[in-house]
Amino acid sequence: MEQRDESRPFVSTVVAFALALTAGVHAQVGVRPADATAPSPCAPPGGACVDRDRVTQSAPPTIEPASAGVAGSLVFPNTRVAANGVGLRDVASGGIDLVGVPPGSTVVAAYLYWCWISLNAPVAGLHDRMTMARVPRIARPGLTGPSLSLAVLRPHSFPGVLVGSGLDPCWNGGGNFVYRADVTTLVDGGDSYVVWLPAGAAGAADYRDPWAFPFPTGPHCEGASLVVVYTNPNESMGTTFIYDAGLAGNMFLADPGTFYTLTGFFHPGNEARWIHVGADGQSGAGYQELHSMGLETTWFQGFPIAGPSSLTDSDWNGAGNKPLALLWDTAGHDVTPYLGFGSVSATIQVNAPVPFTITDCLVPVCNVLWTR
Repeated sequence: MEQRDESRPFVSTVVAFALALTAGVHAQVGVRPADATAPSPCAPPGGACVDRDRVTQSAPPTIEPASAGVAGSLVFPNTRVAANGVGLRDVASGGIDLVGVPPGSTVVAAYLYWCWISLNAPVAGLHDRMTMARVPRIARPGLTGPSLSLAVLRPHSFPGVLVGSGLDPCWNGGGNFVYRADVTTLVDGGDSYVVWLPAGAAGAADYRDPWAFPFPTGPHCEGASLVVVYTNPNESMGTTFIYDAGLAGNMFLADPGTFYTLTGFFHPGNEARWIHVGADGQSGAGYQELHSMGLETTWFQGFPIAGPSSLTDSDWNGAGNKPLALLWDTAGHDVTPYLGFGSVSATIQVNAPVPFTITDCLVPVCNVLWTR
């Protein structure tokens, strides 16, 4: 990544942020005033001052594939997987183009993940639901007006299961909450989909810049991603493992970072892919790039696969919606060179180098491992 002049401070952002705090712009009913992840006066919203003594969550040392209740674990033999997402910060809806499920495929399972932050407690029927519809591939002239458009889209409301929660990633205080909904009845292949937030669920849905003064109050929906498991007679099949509980919601600071191990699989040794979905990644404060907030390196089995120590950009730069509003990532990598035959675990580490004074606050949503 391009090296930037760290001596040029983001004065306007800090001043505006300090004024916002003084004026009580971030006031929110019930927010703990001493919340460990309240915004830092020396960093833009979503970031924090580097503090070696600051306590943040950490993922369990080992994480098993997610549970589907009585249906067992989210492990799917003889399948492949695709994933795409969209940032939903301060908007009412967003589109997800599901790419990578070829014609002739059969969808085995489809899950929609989303994450709320700056929320003290979720409201049943509001934060645990998402509405979704398939977008027609061909525009139909003559069909105009909201009622006819919705009739064509055929939206469906899906309930979500809370798969993780934790600290707020340095915005308005409170906590973060990660949900997973089974949307298999709607998703039958590669297509364009639209998701809507329930009316009144977000603190703002006016399509504003999250870093513009005055800063909006929470709660905030960070984004949504589809994870779709499928079969196809013309592709090589493997096994898909989905991980969320134990990982989802475990907010961490890019410095010192996080470390965990995915288990519960056996790698046949032919091919392997890893997908990550995360919330609140950013490379700065909107259009204002801050190099010290875009330096997360992702390590897979000790090898750098994303970020400054690799050949690609960081997995935590808010690529789901650039240049605004950032704050959501759905990324994937071919990890075949790093996962040997017979492997039964894979270590994941994310960190940023020191001694930068500002670091990012990040929330894992889910991981997916595919092997064959």
